[in-house]
Amino acid sequence: ILVPGGSGKTQSTTSVSTAILAAAAFCQIWSALLSAVLAATRRFVASAVLYSMSGIVTLGVGASLMAAVGIWGATVGVLAGAATLLAGHLVYMRRFGFVVWPHWRPALESQTWKLAALAAGGASVPLCFQLDVTISIATISEQANAVTAYTYAYFLTVLLSSVTGGVIGLVTMPNLIAALHERGRGTLREYMREMAPFAVFFYVPLAAGYAVFGRPILDALFEGPLTEGTVDLLWDTSRIFLLMGLAWCLLVPASTIALSLQMFRELAIMAVCMVGVHAALVIPAGTLGPRAVATAHAISGTLVVVTVLVIVFRSESLRAGLDAVRASLPAGLLALVFPVLGLTALGDGGVAAACAGLLLGAALYVGLGVALWPSVGRRAVSLLRQSS
Repeated sequence: ILVPGGSGKTQSTTSVSTAILAAAAFCQIWSALLSAVLAATRRFVASAVLYSMSGIVTLGVGASLMAAVGIWGATVGVLAGAATLLAGHLVYMRRFGFVVWPHWRPALESQTWKLAALAAGGASVPLCFQLDVTISIATISEQANAVTAYTYAYFLTVLLSSVTGGVIGLVTMPNLIAALHERGRGTLREYMREMAPFAVFFYVPLAAGYAVFGRPILDALFEGPLTEGTVDLLWDTSRIFLLMGLAWCLLVPASTIALSLQMFRELAIMAVCMVGVHAALVIPAGTLGPRAVATAHAISGTLVVVTVLVIVFRSESLRAGLDAVRASLPAGLLALVFPVLGLTALGDGGVAAACAGLLLGAALYVGLGVALWPSVGRRAVSLLRQSS
């Protein structure tokens, strides 16, 4: 189903990888529940260390096995990291006499299904995005190496948006819920206008740095395991998706508001409709090639942002969106340091010069942000220092 036009080898690799990732997902969900317990008892540092260890195991095992057995070795690395994460949480929490194991009987209770429905409604946006990328991959599966390039490009965008703006919603939701109880819906536009610049401030330097200096690094990482044409497609597709990732910066505060207002039914209906819109855009584009599919995919992903804004702000959605965009514009001006550095010798060198350009550009971006945009740049650095 995922790769209907792929060869027998492609389909078997997809099937094996999906089965392995299903087991990894189970370990991740179980670990997340235990991590939430630790966070509630103010012992999150231990969980954070375990997550870091899990990432190291995932990268180490995945990279080793990819070189030895091929692409599905990466999924084994994910499973190894997830298993390490779960084992670490179980062992640590056993010290306090806290043991939780899966139990099948609650799955038959109505309360469990009500909770699952609420969770699915709350997760409508990410579920929508997962279905979208599945449809896109199925559309291009007949074209050699397109699935690999497309998957890597999409994963890069998800990674950049998750480690930057994605965390803001989780951190700020409790304060937003409290503000809603105290002041009502009047706080929504204020929250949107304040939080969107933070998401953009964190995302833009990574996206701009990759767009300017990313190609030598991609070549060093993937030439050999991937053909030159696949790397070219990965490079083009990833840059198209970066624009969608920028739109997702507005989705972070908007979806946080929707979840705080418990708009689960509205989000679920939106997700179903937008999957249909995505299919209508992407499937015809499949005849034009993966780059056209990526462009249609980026348009669809941006339309999801617009739709969530309409759901949350209704008649004021345009004004709320424009306010957030205007408040975030300084990040774009600060990011000009990357193309300027790209015009120097750093833009014409190899991997070492590209890495130097990324580091120098990031330092200049943050420094200028603190000096010229203190309401966001200085506060962002302060928050990071407090978190560390």
